Amino acid sequence: MKIKWKKVIEIGSVFLIGGFIIVLASVGLIKSQVQQVSGLAVAESNIKWNNLRDASAGDNLTEGIGAFNLYLYDGTNFDRARGDTTYGLDVDVTRMPAISGSKTPSDGYSNPTDHIGTWALIGMYNGSTWDMVRGDTTYGLDVDVTRTPSYSYSNIPLNTTIVIKSGAGFLKAITINKPGSGSTATVYDNTAGSGTIIATINTAPSSPVTLTYEVAFSTGLTIVTAGTTAADITVSYK
Repeated sequence: MKIKWKKVIEIGSVFLIGGFIIVLASVGLIKSQVQQVSGLAVAESNIKWNNLRDASAGDNLTEGIGAFNLYLYDGTNFDRARGDTTYGLDVDVTRMPAISGSKTPSDGYSNPTDHIGTWALIGMYNGSTWDMVRGDTTYGLDVDVTRTPSYSYSNIPLNTTIVIKSGAGFLKAITINKPGSGSTATVYDNTAGSGTIIATINTAPSSPVTLTYEVAFSTGLTIVTAGTTAADITVSYK
């Protein structure tokens, strides 16, 4: 970078001493203008930036590339990135990872170790291999209802204390089939009619009703029914 310097003389004070005139002045240099930029040196390093190149300079450039230009490095040189306003940046799809392996949908398909480019169907993992999900346009997805959670039941038609289950379990619901008169049912997490209460139920509603609980118990499930006229209830549990 060539810089033109300008000499400046500044007169400060003038004194008359013994017939002599004494002038106090200062001389300095100031930068007038930048005449030419021939290279920019980076402070604290010996890196030198060459003059920036216009895009018309073409490909295979090794210097003068501004960091704000869209150039791609091919391992040796910088080339201009290709594209257009219709499709954007050009991508060479012929250099995508090779596709290998069977692409025909079938059951018993093992865990893939290669690129499955065309497997766009719904598959379910059975713990060992992948199978196609079954269904049709009429009923949709097939569901094996025989494998849904099943519950045991116990019917209680009288006033009593009954241990439904010993040990941990799950209380699904209690259905009041036939309401009683002034009757209740107390549900305990225990193997006796005492201890932790899960629920105290009025079993004399105006009509039959199912009460859903879906709660776990840890010690056991015991129900105590009482009242003027006993209700008829059914307990669903597992």
